[in-house]
Amino acid sequence: MQMCQPCARRICEYSSDGIGSCPRCRRNIRKCERTGRVVVAHASNVCRVCRQRRAVRDVCDACVIGARAALQYVCDRCGGTQRIAHPMWRYCETPTSASSETWACHGRCGDYTRWRVHERDVAFVPFDDAPATWRTEGFEAARAEMLAQRHRALDGERRGGWLARIGAACLVAFIGVGVAMFGVEANDAHVDRVRVGSFSANISRNDIARA
Repeated sequence: MQMCQPCARRICEYSSDGIGSCPRCRRNIRKCERTGRVVVAHASNVCRVCRQRRAVRDVCDACVIGARAALQYVCDRCGGTQRIAHPMWRYCETPTSASSETWACHGRCGDYTRWRVHERDVAFVPFDDAPATWRTEGFEAARAEMLAQRHRALDGERRGGWLARIGAACLVAFIGVGVAMFGVEANDAHVDRVRVGSFSANISRNDIARA
């Protein structure tokens, strides 16, 4: 499949920043200002997340993946946990080892430190993006088991949520019936008072008439 230049230019023109995505290879493309032809857009911008000059737009491809799987990491220095929108797992040799690259610790360190993937989030590392040293049968089995546990926990929360909603609905219905019955009784009492009052008024008028 090949793409003609006019169609490629149209894709870039429709983009808000002049950068499009090739429908064939998914690479970023842009129109060259000098020649007018569509060329591959090289990463020359500073990523606003990792602050590295490897972004075509505002955010680099790595941070886009990290934002989709923003996992919890443990600081190797202070032990604090932090959610990082960058695939720090790429720099870990094993699921339990610290990263070879650093990231800013917003806890007690206040410095760039190394990080380990939190044990509860190891299962959510994309299997096709994990380092080659991770891709073992043991990691795949552990990942499948942790995902199954998470799904069971979510199912339990959903069932509990449904029971809570059903209980709340029953309580609201019970209160509504009680209010309605109280309103009917109040109306009946009001009617009885009106009848008694009318009867008393009639007796008084009759007594006055006899006098």
